[in-house]
Amino acid sequence: MEDWKEYVTGLRAGEPEACTQFWIEFGDAMKRLSDRNISPNMQQRVDAEDVVQSVCRTFFRRANEGEFLLEDSNSLWRLLCAITVAKTRRHIRFHRSQKRDVDAEQRQSASSNAATDVNLPEQGERPEQQAEFADQLDHIFAQLDDEERRIVEARLQGFDNFDIAEQLECSERTVRRILNRIETRLHGDIVEMLAN
Repeated sequence: MEDWKEYVTGLRAGEPEACTQFWIEFGDAMKRLSDRNISPNMQQRVDAEDVVQSVCRTFFRRANEGEFLLEDSNSLWRLLCAITVAKTRRHIRFHRSQKRDVDAEQRQSASSNAATDVNLPEQGERPEQQAEFADQLDHIFAQLDDEERRIVEARLQGFDNFDIAEQLECSERTVRRILNRIETRLHGDIVEMLAN
């Protein structure tokens, strides 16, 4: 890469050109690395692409906060390898714990996502539609405590339960339990919001 410092600055700022170059250079390699660390019997439960997306979210968030010293392309790749392997192992540990049933996980996943599968307004929608959506979202957030609000905000930003658990320093199971509690309490509000 011609100008490493400029590239790293672009990555930290989330500049599209730097991010595209990052994905071209490292995306497939991270996926292959994750795949190599997932045994065949775990591949139906652990998806390497999900792992890589989680790696990218973590990397860009922490790079933006200035946490990494990135001296050259090799140091960046070593860092990405470490994050990829750690996240792959975390996903595998989660699925191995308590001998989880795949069907039960699918039911759980559908249930826990219901509270946060909110159709965000499109860029071209009328201002009154966007205002109505914002009012409904404010109404829902007003009913949440701080921990619940942080979890829902993180889900709306695209973080998965593993990343949220890492951010809140709790277990993924706790995140799922809180999402279930939110869904049970706010189900009517969510359904009404999605219907509009």
